[in-house]
Amino acid sequence: MKREITALENRTFDAVIIGAGIYGTLVAWRLAKAGYQVAIVEKGDFCAATSANSLKILHGGLRYLQHLDFKRMRESIKSRREIMSFAPHLVMPLPCLVPTIGRGMRSRLIMKSAFLANDLIGRDRNLGLAREKQLPPGRIMGRAEIKKIMPDLSRREITGGAVWYDGLAVNTERIALEYLLTACDYGAAAANYIRVDRIVTKDGGVTGITATDLLAGTPLAIRADRVINCAGPWFAELLRASGLPAPRVRWAKAVNLVVRKQISDTCAVGLESRAGDRDMDAVVKRGGRLYFFVPWKGLMMIGTTYHRFEQAPDRVRATREDLLTILEEANSLYPSLRLEYGDICFFHCGLVPMADKQEDEPGTVQLAKHPLVIDHADTGGPAGLVSLCGIKYTTAPTIAGKVLRLLGGEKSPPAARKTAGISRPPSPGRPVSLAAERLAALHDRYGHRAVRVAEYIGASRDGERWLCRQPDLQAGEVVYFIREEMA
Repeated sequence: MKREITALENRTFDAVIIGAGIYGTLVAWRLAKAGYQVAIVEKGDFCAATSANSLKILHGGLRYLQHLDFKRMRESIKSRREIMSFAPHLVMPLPCLVPTIGRGMRSRLIMKSAFLANDLIGRDRNLGLAREKQLPPGRIMGRAEIKKIMPDLSRREITGGAVWYDGLAVNTERIALEYLLTACDYGAAAANYIRVDRIVTKDGGVTGITATDLLAGTPLAIRADRVINCAGPWFAELLRASGLPAPRVRWAKAVNLVVRKQISDTCAVGLESRAGDRDMDAVVKRGGRLYFFVPWKGLMMIGTTYHRFEQAPDRVRATREDLLTILEEANSLYPSLRLEYGDICFFHCGLVPMADKQEDEPGTVQLAKHPLVIDHADTGGPAGLVSLCGIKYTTAPTIAGKVLRLLGGEKSPPAARKTAGISRPPSPGRPVSLAAERLAALHDRYGHRAVRVAEYIGASRDGERWLCRQPDLQAGEVVYFIREEMA
C-alpha cells in the first residue's frame, strides 16, 4: 500500500470514500472486492478517531432483547461473525459475566431465558469459524463459582452469575487497516493526510472531491462517479462546507479508562451502576446501566460514560473530570480495586450519535440505535452521493453491504488479484530466521502478512533490534509500517 498522489489524480474512479475508520475501510474493501475502482482518503492516520476508541467488544446484540429488536440482533451476530472470519488473528472469544440478583430482570431465571433466546437467534454464530474462535452458548453459574472469579463481590443478594460470549477485538485499528490493505490488494488507491475540502457536484450529480495534501500543502482533485461520505462525526460538517443540506446530528462524548489493575484476566465483568438506564425505547426495563471491566493485554478497560457534546468534533477531549468520574464509579462498584489516578495508563475518547429524542433532564444521554445511510438523491440532493453515520463498530459489515446494494451490487465476479504479500523482500541476502515463538507472535498481530513483516525484520541486523518489550516491537516492524502502511 503506497501513498501515490498522482494515482489519485490521473483517473476517474467509480467511487471515492472519505474517511478511513472501520466504516470507510470496510466500504472500500466491499466495493473493491466487487470490482469497483475505488479511492479512499483520510485526513489523519488510518483508523485514528472514533474507531480506535472503544471497549473493543464485538457485540452479538444480547441487550437488544430488551427492545425485542431481533432484526438488529441478527445484524450484529452476522457482522460479528464476518469480522471474526476476516481477521481471526485479531479477535478472540470473550466471556462476559454479570452477577444475577433476586427475582427481577437480572435473576437467574430471566437471564437463562435470555440466553436461550440469544442462542436460538444466533444459532449460526459460529458458521465458518475455526474451532478455537467459536463462541459457546450462554450459561448460568452458581454463587460459589462467581465468588472464585470475583472474591470481593460483597452484595448479599447476588445468587450467582450469567455468562455469555462476544468477541474481543484485540486491536481495532489493525482490523480496519487489514480491510484497507486487502482493498488495496484488490486494486483500491489509498492515501492518508488528505483533507477533503469540498464534495464537487455538477448537473445534479457528484463528480468527485477537492482536497488538500496535508503533507505537501498542495491542493488536489479526485474525480469519481460516486462519493461515499464516511467522515464520522465530521460527515455533516463536510456536507455543509460543500453547500449541501446536512441532517442535524447531536453527539455524545464517550470515554473509557485503561488501568493497570484487573478484576479478572479471563472474562469481562459487567456491574450495575448507581445511575439508572434511561433507555426510553426499551420494552423491558433492566434497571441500572452496566459498567464493563474488560481485560486487555494485561490491563483493564472500564467504561463507558456518555456526556452531551455541543462543540466541533475536532475539539473533543477527555478531561480530568471525565477520568475521575469513571474512577470513582469503578471504585464504588468494586471497592477492592482501590483505583487511583496514577493507575490510569490510557483512555479512549470519541463521539457517538445521540437519538433525536432526548429527556429534558440535564446530563442524561439517549444514544441513537440505528445508523444513518443517506442516499442524497432520494432527498433532492446530488445523485451518486451517499453519507453514513455509524453507531457500532461491530455492524460496519452490514452497513458496507447496504452501500454496495445502493450502488447496484457487484460490477464483476469477486476480484481474483488478492495476494497474501506484495513485491520483493526489502533487502537481499539475509534469510528470515526468527524463532518459532516470535513468528507466532507476529502472526497474532499481522495474520498472513506476518511473513512479509518477518522479511523486514530479517533484512538486516538493525531490523532485528528490539525497540521495546511490552508490547514487543522490533525495528524492522517500524520500517514495514513506513514502507507499506503509510505510517
